[in-house]
Amino acid sequence: MSLVMFVANLASTASNGYFSNCLTLSFSIMDREKQLSILYQKQGRATQFANKAARDEWLQREIDDLQRILSSHLAQVLKITSFDF
Repeated sequence: MSLVMFVANLASTASNGYFSNCLTLSFSIMDREKQLSILYQKQGRATQFANKAARDEWLQREIDDLQRILSSHLAQVLKITSFDF
């Protein structure tokens, strides 16, 4: 059971309405903060690039770099696992 579900169950079984209201408000605040964070991230990405072509070019370079790193790591794993003991 996740912490959120545990707390929700605790709130639903609590006879104290104040506790339940506090939990509801806390979860609402956390949800709004998450939404705000997502919007700030989106805004930052929107201002990072002059246009979609620049964004796509940057993304392609990132993908290429990550593919090189991945292939290097896979080669190392194959080298390590091919040792006979």
